Amino acid sequence: YIKFIVKLDQELGKLMDDDKKLLLFFYHNYAKVSAISKKFKKYLKSIIEKNEYEIDNNIEDSIDGVGFKISTCKMPENGKRKIAGGAMPYGAKVHKPRDINTVLETISDSNLSGQTLAIIQDRISDKNEKCKSVVKPVWLALYDNYYNKFTYFDSKEHLEHFKDVFKSIEDFGVFEKILVVFENGDVFELNT
Repeated sequence: YIKFIVKLDQELGKLMDDDKKLLLFFYHNYAKVSAISKKFKKYLKSIIEKNEYEIDNNIEDSIDGVGFKISTCKMPENGKRKIAGGAMPYGAKVHKPRDINTVLETISDSNLSGQTLAIIQDRISDKNEKCKSVVKPVWLALYDNYYNKFTYFDSKEHLEHFKDVFKSIEDFGVFEKILVVFENGDVFELNT
């Protein structure tokens, strides 16, 4: 479902208003996305083309036994994707609905950039102490522990995330180069 949502963003996101973002949530009993992909894409395209999506509104429906909820919210300041979301393969919709503002607050509380910055600064500080006496050049390699955030590596969002985070770092210690290695084999390289 994640790849399907990313594909919808790539194909239909460009048809949307710049100030809006759609959050898609699918509820299914382990149904494959291929069971509804064509019908859902046509359904969503119709909603977008008819401009039937308003900020703070939800659309709930189902196609061939797969329930879904489409929530519209304001595009975040640094938002890039116009369509995002997830799936719940439990066979039923959550019983207690949450409004979109609650979901956005929960997402913003996770503050991935802040957490990543804190971890990188801690690693630089810790490894700097251990590597002070090492003959230069000294490089630092880090493994990305947030791979579950960046599930669609073709978008290169994960590389942009680290590029943005590294802009906030002022002291790189003894390291001439820092590498971040991702689960899919991508490497972000920063020459300090």
